[in-house]
Amino acid sequence: MQRIQAWDPKYFTLFHIPEKYRFTVSKFIRRVVIARMAESPDLAGSYHLKLDEVYATEDKLRDPDVLKQSKEQLAEILDEVERKLNESTYIAGDEFTMADVMLIQCWPE
Repeated sequence: MQRIQAWDPKYFTLFHIPEKYRFTVSKFIRRVVIARMAESPDLAGSYHLKLDEVYATEDKLRDPDVLKQSKEQLAEILDEVERKLNESTYIAGDEFTMADVMLIQCWPE
């Protein structure tokens, strides 16, 4: 559980979005945050933190090591899940739980 909480899927997901779309989304988020800041000046501090997070995410997306590290963390998590499934029927024991639900693929066909 700690590995899952430590892994930030944001970078892995964003790396798989074409760069031109990633830039558009980032630009939109920045504009929304700035507009909200203008509407609520008393919350400006919180909005500045969100803007800092957006800029930090953009900087990290330029670093290929971030993607590599994210992929490695995901591989470790999936290896752990596979080990647990080899030991028991379900991830958290002999009964179907929310842990199992989280790994069900919900792809439309």
